[in-house]
Amino acid sequence: MKQFITRKTVFGLLLVVIVVALGLWLLNIRTNNTVTSNTSKTAGAIPKIAVVDITKSGFVPSTLSISVDTRVIWVNEDVAPHLPAADPYPTHSQLPSLVAPRALGQKETYSFLFTKAGTVQYHDDLNPTLTGTIVIK
Repeated sequence: MKQFITRKTVFGLLLVVIVVALGLWLLNIRTNNTVTSNTSKTAGAIPKIAVVDITKSGFVPSTLSISVDTRVIWVNEDVAPHLPAADPYPTHSQLPSLVAPRALGQKETYSFLFTKAGTVQYHDDLNPTLTGTIVIK
């Protein structure tokens, strides 16, 4: 008994292959964008990343020591919104570019790449009593 593959079957299989390939391609782009956005200036270097949790009671850790070309990621672990920004409140003049573009909702993040050595104090613009320090070596 001979069996023939119909055009409908070939089209269905081709469609499945295209959908799987597209999914893998999109996953690869997302992964590459994440890695690329966090890399330091040194070609081939492993990205340096540090994380600061934002909680109801403040930044954890409240003082963070990092090396130059480290990206710090603030993660809002609180249900209330928070807005990380450089001191002093409300001018942010110590490091004007260190200001989240908007308040972070729960589980949202803001990141900043520190490229120069020094000490930077920061606060939550929505609750300026919450403060933190980044020491860049």
